Amino acid sequence: MISVAIITFNEEKNIERCLRSLCFGPQGWDELLDEIVILDSGSTDQTEALAKAFPKVRWEVQHPFLGHIQQKQLAAQLAKNDWILSLDADESLTDTLQNSILHASLKMGTAFLWNRLNHFGGKPIRHGRWYPDAKVRLWNRLEGNWGGINPHDKVMLEPQVKILHLKGDLLHFTCRNEAHFKETMRNYAALGNRARAEMGKKNHPIQGWLGGIFHFVADYFFRLGILDGKEGWIIAREQFWYTVRKYRSSVIQK
Repeated sequence: MISVAIITFNEEKNIERCLRSLCFGPQGWDELLDEIVILDSGSTDQTEALAKAFPKVRWEVQHPFLGHIQQKQLAAQLAKNDWILSLDADESLTDTLQNSILHASLKMGTAFLWNRLNHFGGKPIRHGRWYPDAKVRLWNRLEGNWGGINPHDKVMLEPQVKILHLKGDLLHFTCRNEAHFKETMRNYAALGNRARAEMGKKNHPIQGWLGGIFHFVADYFFRLGILDGKEGWIIAREQFWYTVRKYRSSVIQK
């Protein structure tokens, strides 16, 4: 049996799409997914009402927001099953991915990852660093925890765990438009800068400029982000500025 773990804050535009992909699936799907734990950090929109309309949803509230890593770890700890399927509220499963999960052999010593297809204003982005963007999202919590550096969380597994790649994409509706993406990247840069400061890591502006140039060239040209048109240019450009801001010598305020 699998527990789904989701963290939310004002996700009324996304939560229904996410939960539909979890609550409706092929034969046997309903028996596999035992519960959907939603850990909310104080939504003030219709997220709660929309989420509670779906079966198996268990609504939890946490104040304040602890950070992406801490919040996701707490959501996993609140689950009643050891097998955790973690999604963000702006993500949803495709039919192919549902079938792959349904037929996966859940046994100790294994974890599962799959490709994530990110969308920019509704357009799928198939190049640059945005695809295949494979993520581990199904694992046994006795063999792994959330880690990384906020806001870039990732599942950290025990050395003996074998990671298996499942077919199918996880759809990620990353941003609504250019303005939304810029705002998100500025906030992420501030979080990353602050996290480095809290860890005692020194920032040097030259790191940001050199790193930003490297990532821009790699993403836009070598990873063929140029083929994604206007969106590919915006993504590479904002990734450059994200890196510059992240490595500023002083902590950035939101």
